[in-house]
This record gives sequence, C-alpha cells and structure tokens, in this order.
Amino acid sequence: MSNIRVLDEKTAGKIAAGEVIERPAGVLKELLENAVDAGATCINVDIEGSGKDLIRINDNGCGMSAEDLELSVLRHATSKIRAFDDLENLHTFGFRGEALYSVAAVSRMTLTSCEEGGNGNRIELHAGKVVLKSPAPSIKGTTVEIRNLFYNTPARLKFLKSDSYERACLLKVIEESALANLSVAYRVTVNGREVYNLPAENGPLASAVPARAKAILGEEVSQSLVFKEFEEMGLKLFLTPADKLVSVRDMQYVFVNRRPIDSKTVQQAIYKAYQNVRPKDRHPAFISYMTLSPADFDVNIHPQKRDIRFVNENKVFGFIMHAAGETVFQNARPVEVGVAAPSVDLPPAAQPAAEKLFVGEPVRPQSSGNTFMSAAAFSPAVSKPDFAPKPGFLMRETEEPVDYVARPVAPAPAEEIPSPDLQSPVREEAPAAADLTAAGEPAWYRGPYHYLGQLQKSYLLFENPLGLVLIDQHAAQERVLFEHYLDAFDKRDVKVQKLLFPIHVDL
Repeated sequence: MSNIRVLDEKTAGKIAAGEVIERPAGVLKELLENAVDAGATCINVDIEGSGKDLIRINDNGCGMSAEDLELSVLRHATSKIRAFDDLENLHTFGFRGEALYSVAAVSRMTLTSCEEGGNGNRIELHAGKVVLKSPAPSIKGTTVEIRNLFYNTPARLKFLKSDSYERACLLKVIEESALANLSVAYRVTVNGREVYNLPAENGPLASAVPARAKAILGEEVSQSLVFKEFEEMGLKLFLTPADKLVSVRDMQYVFVNRRPIDSKTVQQAIYKAYQNVRPKDRHPAFISYMTLSPADFDVNIHPQKRDIRFVNENKVFGFIMHAAGETVFQNARPVEVGVAAPSVDLPPAAQPAAEKLFVGEPVRPQSSGNTFMSAAAFSPAVSKPDFAPKPGFLMRETEEPVDYVARPVAPAPAEEIPSPDLQSPVREEAPAAADLTAAGEPAWYRGPYHYLGQLQKSYLLFENPLGLVLIDQHAAQERVLFEHYLDAFDKRDVKVQKLLFPIHVDL
C-alpha cells in the first residue's frame, strides 16, 4: 500500500503556501528535511557551482516504492499528515507536500529510490513533467539530483546573488541540519572538494554538540561553549561566556523540536541576558534546543517554515532570558591574561624604599624639564628593570592603611633605586663629568635639533651642532605615554574601569 497520499482539497487549502523556490539554499533545505524524515543516518551532499548547476543528495533512509516515487512529485502529496488536525501532533519537518513539486517545476530533476528488500526505480522530470521512468539498482535509500535550477524561469535566475553568497547560504543550511540531527553523519563536497565530513555523534548532548560544532564554529568557540539544561520547555543551552564573545552574528542557532528557526523572541531574550556585559561590537555564539508540544507553537505561518509563532511569546522570552543569564553568570570567570609581567629582584639597599612605594606619592625620576629628551632616557649607563611587584613590594601588614597621598616619602639615592627608564642591551660606563653640561645633561643633548628623516620605519634622524642623533621612535612613544600616565597619577586623574569579573588576590 502506498505511504504517500494526495491531500483532499479542503485540507490542502488550509495548509497551502504556494511555495516558491527562491534560491538553491531553499532546494537543499527541503531535500535535507525529506532525508531526515526518511530516517537516514548518513547523508551525502554534492554541490556544483552555486547550486544552480547541481545539487545531489543521497541518503540511506527508508526509500520509496515505484508508486510512491510517482506520487511524491505531485502537489500536496505527502506521507506526513492525513488531515489538518494532524498538525497538532506533528513530529516531522515537512508536511505540505509542496517541496518536490515546486523544485521539479523549475529544474531538471532525477529521483532514484528503493525500499528495503524492494526493486530500485528512477524517474526523471523536466519543468515538472515526467520524461523518463526506468529501473535502478536495488540499493536502499533515495538519491535526488537537481540540475539546471531556474533554467526555465530566467526572472528568478536574474535575482540570485553572487556564487560565493549562494554557496554560503547552502553551507549555512547544511550546518543547521548537522547541528539539529547529531546522530546523522554528513559528507559534503563543493565542486569536487570535500568541505565537511561529520561523523555521527551519538554520545550525550553535552559532549556531542561541542564535538560537532568544532567543524562548524571552530575549535576555540566550540571549546568555550557553556552547557546548561532546563526541564521547563526542554531547554538545552550552549552559550559562550562573556569573555568569549565573537565579532559576528552568524554563530547563533535556534532549534525547536530539531527544526532550525529564526526567532527574534529567543535571540532578543539571550541578548538581554548579556546586556550589562556585552560590548556593542561583540555578540554571543549560542546553540539553543527547545522541545515543545506541537500545540505550543505554530509552524504553519510561512512557506519556508523558518518563522514560528509561540502560543505564549512573553513566557518564552522571560524564561529564556533568565535561563541564559543563569548560564552565563554561573560560569563567569575572569579574563585570562596571556603574558604575566616578569618580576625582578631589587638590590637590598633599595628594598625598604620599594616597600613604601604606595604609601606616599609616586616615585618619579628627576628631570631637567624636557622628560622626552632627558639624559636618563638616552644614557646607556642606566638599565631598566621591569617593575612587577613582588610580595615585599606591597604595603606591610603591620603598617597602618593610608590614602594614596598620605605623607611624602623622601626619594631614595639614585644609586639605590634602579631608574624605570629605557634599558640598553649593553652596559657601558657613565659619561664623564667633562661630557656633561651645567644642567647635568650629555653634551649631545644641546639643541637646536633639525629633523632629517626616518630610517627603516623605526628610527628618527636628527642633526644638532655635535652631529647625528638617532631616536628609537617606538621607545620614544613609550616614554611619552609613561610621562603622560605619571602626570595623570600625580593629578589623581587616572581613568579607571571596574573589572567585569573581579580577580581575587590573596595578600
């Protein structure tokens, strides 16, 4: 007995959408849904060009008999429902019986199918008309080939976008299908090159989704996904934490009963959960699975079945917002700093002054006025340690807590505290007294300076009465910023921003 039946006019009229295939991605979506509905565990997809030349899908599903094969390309012929009321208990992706009919009308289609233990059959259609029927190998499953898409409708062909854009749409459809059906293996080739080879993931959802998402979202994003499951609405959320947001919006997937959907309700609820921690140019990557009763939402509002209407939109919004917030903040962690500041061992004589560094005003190198061109900045005799505080660098526990500016601390002798100026890789002797001016500056410091040019995009060349002066422009910029920050600290005008997630430090 045939599994596919043509719906009566009354039922067909209630669900008819007059579906129009707009682009190759729409064809691929319908064919993938049919393969999954047929119980396939392995799906092979071959694409040529941007999908206009060829879309071929082969699956190992239940297959069709010769009778069902002919019925499948008729309008409103489906095995999914028998009456309109069946939509209240719908557990398949397709149900209207319009997909194959619509695709066949704008392409050259070849259908090959075989039931388990039956004989294989093939049917070929051009612009919706059967032009060939023939036997085929008895291999369980179905193969659908779509060639020359829109060859008879040049108006639709004209409105297609670039080949790269259409291919991106095709791959997006495959990615959604792969994330929705984890137990199905996918192999995808584009112009003969393998793009995806995804084995079936039959493990627990918490491990299966990141494993499959690795090939789709990338290793870094997939490993950062945080999983949380909620009994209400059968919600299962995979979210990136607040410190792992991405710069694009195309890493967001929403599934209701394994059906990929575009839901502003769900998307806005998740964004609401991130509202206090998300920069404007960053976006969460997420995969949301919901399992609802078919009576709780309506999928029959758009031909492509991408948009659905929840019976209680406000309830869905509120629940997902709180669930996403709970998932994000319960798994919040401080941002990791990739490179730790190196510590240095200070000379013993300098240690007492270092311990009081934060008690009084900040220790600042003495300057002769122009700190940018100071003698310390260019003297090779002075080395620069990295001022990363060690335990002794902080205030002692026995000392009384004070404000930033409590009492002045006498500056330590120059020979006891290493200068925080630029470091030279080779230590040389300090300039002789005869080489210094009355202000204590090197003789070559005297101006005026005449700018000559730039060397290797790294050094600035100046001429003064004594000769040529080379300045490392990167080190010079660092010095300018250093002086700027010291000046801001002196004026208590330091711009600060609280950490998103506090870092606990044991003192």
